[in-house]
Amino acid sequence: MKKTIILLLSFIISLLFTLNTYYKQNQQVLIEESNHLYTPKSLVIETTFSDFISNKEIKSRPFRLFSQVENEQLNIRAFYSNDYSYWNAPIHNGRFFKKNHESTALVGTNVPIHEVGGIKYFLYNSKEYEVIGYLGKYVPEYFQNSVLLSDNSFFRDEIGQYILDGDYPENSKEYLTISNQNNVGIGRFLNLDFFTPLLSTFTHLIIVLTTIFLAFLYNLMSQKERTIRFLLGTTHLKYLQEKLLILNSLLIISVLPMIISVNFIISDVGIFSYSMGLILYLLLINLEYIVIFFIDIRKEGLE
Repeated sequence: MKKTIILLLSFIISLLFTLNTYYKQNQQVLIEESNHLYTPKSLVIETTFSDFISNKEIKSRPFRLFSQVENEQLNIRAFYSNDYSYWNAPIHNGRFFKKNHESTALVGTNVPIHEVGGIKYFLYNSKEYEVIGYLGKYVPEYFQNSVLLSDNSFFRDEIGQYILDGDYPENSKEYLTISNQNNVGIGRFLNLDFFTPLLSTFTHLIIVLTTIFLAFLYNLMSQKERTIRFLLGTTHLKYLQEKLLILNSLLIISVLPMIISVNFIISDVGIFSYSMGLILYLLLINLEYIVIFFIDIRKEGLE
């Protein structure tokens, strides 16, 4: 019964953390979709492509560049990133671009395409781009006439205007030529952008309180056993090691199925950062238990 309670509490912690992570990522996708794939951090810059990518400060962090391609009927943009694993465009079918895999395209549902040998292509300026996916995850109607191309030839060595987005350093603004950009559509999600951090903070607070309760309860369950073991000569360190081993075994048994399920079911969640976040909470439980353990034995005069 005692182990069941610990398993249940640790499962609740992992479930809350998973739901919070998934919710935040969904809100981020909605914001990007409402603003043509850009985040509120995006900047319009004027530079040459070679000067930009040779900047050590810039290329030290994941970034993405968009270049507008002139076309009267369609909204066509070329895409480049220094880390294609860092960000994926919201798509409802297919996959995102890969490094060194050019001449591919993500298109909207109204974009004219043709098929050759079972492979779909988008034709622009007599060049065929293999269609690997369709833009828009939650609101694909926003991208009905949009095209995203993987083609570095649109990023030239002459001064041009690009949209920079991603995890670029904040001090980049000091040495980049910045133009004004309107975040079209982002206003509808400003309330979401305000609400999401509040909800996330509240959820993390509940998780922390639950970890404290779990550590306190686990210590409380073993008080009688601990007193007897100490009277029989067991050292504090040995007993603590035994209880931590049992505690972590229970935590792993409870959390591991959640991590595995998330990896297969929720593809949008970055499994590494998600796992690290969950592990930090498990380490917090260990720390809380150790503190409570030593406070308790001091109160009981067993030091």
